[in-house]
Amino acid sequence: MSEHPELPTMEETDMSVEVIAGHGEGCWGTPIPGSRKRTHSSPSVLEGASKYGILDLLVNAKSVEAEVNEWLAKRRNCSEKTAKWITNRLTKIVDLLNDAAGEMMTVRSTKMHRTTNLEEEIDEIRRDNARIMDKLDQMTWNIEGGMETGVRGIERIERRIGEQEGDIEEMKEMVRKEVQKNMQEEIGKVLKGKEKEKKEEKRVMVERIKEIENTQSLQNRILGEIKENMDRVYTGVSKVYRGEQEREVRMEERHREMMEKWGEERRGRAARETTVGNGMETEGGEESYAAAVRKRVKRKIERKSRKGVRITKEEQGKEIGGEKVRKELMGNIDPIKKGWEIVGFRRGRNAVFVDVMKKEQLKGIIEDTDLKEKGFRVEEQRKLFPWIILTGVPEDIGKEELGKRIEETIGRTKEELEGQLRVRVWRDARSGKRNVILEVNPETRRDLLRVGRIRVGWVSCRIEDFTTVLQCAKCFGFGHRAAVCRVCLSGVWQKWALFECVQRKRGG
Repeated sequence: MSEHPELPTMEETDMSVEVIAGHGEGCWGTPIPGSRKRTHSSPSVLEGASKYGILDLLVNAKSVEAEVNEWLAKRRNCSEKTAKWITNRLTKIVDLLNDAAGEMMTVRSTKMHRTTNLEEEIDEIRRDNARIMDKLDQMTWNIEGGMETGVRGIERIERRIGEQEGDIEEMKEMVRKEVQKNMQEEIGKVLKGKEKEKKEEKRVMVERIKEIENTQSLQNRILGEIKENMDRVYTGVSKVYRGEQEREVRMEERHREMMEKWGEERRGRAARETTVGNGMETEGGEESYAAAVRKRVKRKIERKSRKGVRITKEEQGKEIGGEKVRKELMGNIDPIKKGWEIVGFRRGRNAVFVDVMKKEQLKGIIEDTDLKEKGFRVEEQRKLFPWIILTGVPEDIGKEELGKRIEETIGRTKEELEGQLRVRVWRDARSGKRNVILEVNPETRRDLLRVGRIRVGWVSCRIEDFTTVLQCAKCFGFGHRAAVCRVCLSGVWQKWALFECVQRKRGG
């Protein structure tokens, strides 16, 4: 607002000041638009203002105010604060004009009392009116200039705000693009790093898989060699055992034939000796030495058959170990006081086996009350029958049908084989064939081995003795278990355990 120094500043125009158009006698009270208090009770002021031309000045000020209000109404983009400031300035100017008119009327009224030359006073009032009009025009021009300047300033501010908003949008777009570019670069770096890590992991996994495959191939080759060796050993043992069985059968048949021939020869010799009469006797009636030697004296050989019992004990519904059963049995029972003739005592995995000389003592041991009170369970040992195996039995053949085929093959009935034939199924994991193991008595075994094969449907199954071979899981040797294996990893047969191996401690 420094372009128009004639206008009062914001500090000079107090919005809260009450402007009174006139005070006392002779004051004028014409209402001015924008003034806060425009009423007055003296009509002489209006008459004087109309007489001296001041009323026209006030009417012109009112028209200026109306034009300004109309201009402000058209300027819709003008801010509320600017419109309020312009309205307050215009109101202040009109109030100042009211005050000036009041003062002038006061001065003129004083002059009217002092001089009688009314014409001069009228001329002077007209000149003052002209000066006031000039000042009013100047003030109006200043107001319009200030309003135009304010509007141009507002427009410049709006343009700057628009330019700043555009700059802000451009900066936002630039920042967004830069951030997006940086994010893409970082994501690309991370993806490249992950791809490298994946390639490295893949390479390590491929190498590891190759190592595992090589190890597996080596293990498979070793296992194949071991299986071949086991098959050869098993085949050799089976052949030897089968040969021994066949040789035993042949020996029995030969022995029976020899016994029959010897019986016939003996009967013939006895007949001949009877026909000879007393030619072999001595003169005194005594038998000669040659005749006594020729006589076969049968010796009665008594074979001692051992009978045994199986003793077990349970704790919490589960059988305890054989060593614990042995200790408790030896600590609680005295066989000498009970009169038991013990001829054998051995420990099993979960039981103790006791052999006695006489069969009558078995009943006494089984019904002994002391054993029952101590929680021992006693039962007679069951005889173990030999096992034979039928190889390659079809899957659709059940136990009942297989039993019928066996009965038809050896020519026996079901009642004759009752309790002498137990069927167990065993599958060979290496060949995938279904084999059947039969637990039979010696007579049935001999008959089946003599036949050699049994026909089941469209398949001819081979019959062989089933021999279990005890093999060590550590050294793969035969005749012992891994728990009692005495072979060190160095391959040297020693009497000490692996952890005591001298060769291992020395690093050999």
